Amino acid sequence: MSELFSFLSSALLDRGFLIETVGQDIYLTDNAYLHDYKSGSRLSLPAGHDQSDSEFLREMLEQLDLGGLKRTSSANRPLRLDAGDQRLVPWQVEKLFCSRHVQRESGGNLFEVRPSNFKRRMHGQKISVAVLDTHVALLVKGLSAVGCFTYSACEGHENHAMWGNTPLHVGLISEANMAWAAQLLADANMAGIETPDLLIQGDMLREDQVSVDSEQRDLHKVRQQAVALGRYLYSHRQQLRSKRLSWAEQYQPPVTQDVEKDSEHRLTEGKPRRFRVRLVDADDYAIEFTIDNYKTLEVECRKALKAWLLLRRDSAPAHVSIRAAKLETTLEWKTPWGDSKPVWLKVSPVEAKQRKESELKILTRRRAKSKSDSRETSWLLLWMGIREAFPEDFVTT
Repeated sequence: MSELFSFLSSALLDRGFLIETVGQDIYLTDNAYLHDYKSGSRLSLPAGHDQSDSEFLREMLEQLDLGGLKRTSSANRPLRLDAGDQRLVPWQVEKLFCSRHVQRESGGNLFEVRPSNFKRRMHGQKISVAVLDTHVALLVKGLSAVGCFTYSACEGHENHAMWGNTPLHVGLISEANMAWAAQLLADANMAGIETPDLLIQGDMLREDQVSVDSEQRDLHKVRQQAVALGRYLYSHRQQLRSKRLSWAEQYQPPVTQDVEKDSEHRLTEGKPRRFRVRLVDADDYAIEFTIDNYKTLEVECRKALKAWLLLRRDSAPAHVSIRAAKLETTLEWKTPWGDSKPVWLKVSPVEAKQRKESELKILTRRRAKSKSDSRETSWLLLWMGIREAFPEDFVTT
């Protein structure tokens, strides 16, 4: 393990915990994910996404035999570690940086893609470290800290049972964020941060495909580049936010195209992003349709689910499982996020006076977690889950 991780303070930051040091004291700052989304929040996050960084840090410190956290009277540094800064022994480093893949990572960091919204927000929504892959946690948080909004992240894999080699990547919400990420990467390189294996490609900040396909691929080195880039972004967040103001004023978004033309353009590049979706109920009754993006996913799903209610002709809810396939290989169906856990849609009729636009109440359930009301961002999450199930289609040119 690199000397970058020798001391507790450096290791915690590189792991994604936004800390500060004063002398030998280490503080978890208010930049970390500390808000209680269970009460008073306007957002409804998926189960697992509401674990605060302080809760997760307490768990990690206990595993490292380093005590716990204590509250302080400071608003900027609300929590102090019992343990002072110190050199970690190898087993502690290994425990802290034990690689663990997280499904649906960074799913809470979803914002509207309008250029005006990009210009208005100085930084993104805070995200729990617990739902970020180990070696991209700081990069995701660093990007968010300088106003670059993301929708997913993965630290990369070697010889995955289903997908083979998978690139390290962070998904970027819109054209504006792609352009801003390219500027950030260029600034970091000019500042001496070496990231030869990272680049902006399509809507991804990702590992170069040459690195992924190389017989001498060094995924550890690529992950260290991601950590170093995240450290640079977070450490220089104030300067980069100031630069972002002038950059955003000068930024000119590309001319928008309608959905159909945009889809055709992407397909001509040889990197399809359209999928065939299959909904199946407990009686194996199925409906299939093609989607281009999360908006068509919502429209087509609602049509299919309304049909289910008409077929049932009773008030009982419909339980429907969703799967997807690429258009070229419609026999290879996958569940969203690429794992073996089905995503169920529970559909019930709603009085028209309560919800005229849909006349449906749609609940989602995955991995036996608590149900939550479906909303527009939930369809975007489901679309991102479908895309994540086909990582080869993340690469766009």
